Amino acid sequence: MRIPVLLLAVFSALLPRTGVAQGEVMLAPDTRIRYVPSPGMAHVVAHVVVQRGDSLWIRPVARSETVALGLRDLPRLEISRGTENHMVLFAAVGFVAGALDGRGDLPGDGHLIFGAVGAGIGALFGWVTRRERWEPVRLPLRGDSGRPAWGATPAARPGGNAAPAP
Repeated sequence: MRIPVLLLAVFSALLPRTGVAQGEVMLAPDTRIRYVPSPGMAHVVAHVVVQRGDSLWIRPVARSETVALGLRDLPRLEISRGTENHMVLFAAVGFVAGALDGRGDLPGDGHLIFGAVGAGIGALFGWVTRRERWEPVRLPLRGDSGRPAWGATPAARPGGNAAPAP
C-alpha cells in the first residue's frame, strides 16, 4: 500500500504546474489585435495606440480615428502572432496530383515533369494563401453586472448601506 501512494506523490510532484493568474494585461503600442465589441458581434481588427491601466486606445484597421475601450468591457480579445503561408503543403499536393496525372508518352519520365509543374503551381497558390494566427488574451473576470468578479465589495457606510459603485 505504501508504494502506490509514494509513486502517486512522486508523480504528482513531477507534473508541470499551470495556474490561472488574473494578472494585468499589457499590450505594446502598434500591437495588432482582434476583439469582439459585444457578444454576438463580428470581430474588429485594430492596432493598439496606447494602454493605460484598464483603458486601451486603439485604431481600427477600417477607420482612421482612435477609439477608447475598457478591457473589462470586452468579451474577447486576441493578439496577432503573425501570418503563415501554406507553400510547402500546396507544393506537395501539387506534386502528387501532377505525378498521378503524368503522361507516360512524353520523353523522359512524364510523371516527374507533371509532378514538378504541379509542385510549382501548388507553391504559387500556397504562397498567395496566407492565414493570420491569433492568440487569445486572458481578460479580467466580469461579474453579472459587468464589473470585475474579484470578490471586492463596496465599503459599508454608517447606517448599514453599501457605498454606491463608481
